[in-house]
Amino acid sequence: MTLHSHFGKFATNTPNLQYTPKRSQTFQSPMNIDPFPKPVSCKDKPNINYPCSWVYKVIGTDELALEKAITTVIGKKDLLITPSNTSSGGKYTSLNVEVVVSDDETRLKYYQHLKNHAAVTVVM
Repeated sequence: MTLHSHFGKFATNTPNLQYTPKRSQTFQSPMNIDPFPKPVSCKDKPNINYPCSWVYKVIGTDELALEKAITTVIGKKDLLITPSNTSSGGKYTSLNVEVVVSDDETRLKYYQHLKNHAAVTVVM
């Protein structure tokens, strides 16, 4: 059976079904998105509304020494210390420290004092 005999006269009269859009009909993105956005600079100062709750992650080798360092630097008022993680080898432990900071200076002061404490390995 041939195509012509099966479909009759419609097989010979079928138009070319390929569609080629005119230049004015090509797809135009409604959004103007930069394919290579500029990275955010770490030098940009964050926009923080004070007073606010701030969380530090404090990492060290001795949990009790970390707690003592935290209470020495920040004090005991309005402070929440919760355990976070322990390294797979058990050498390091981390604590989350949540405290209300009243301004940028206080937030950075706590960070620097914790970072410089002998019991603390890393502060994030």
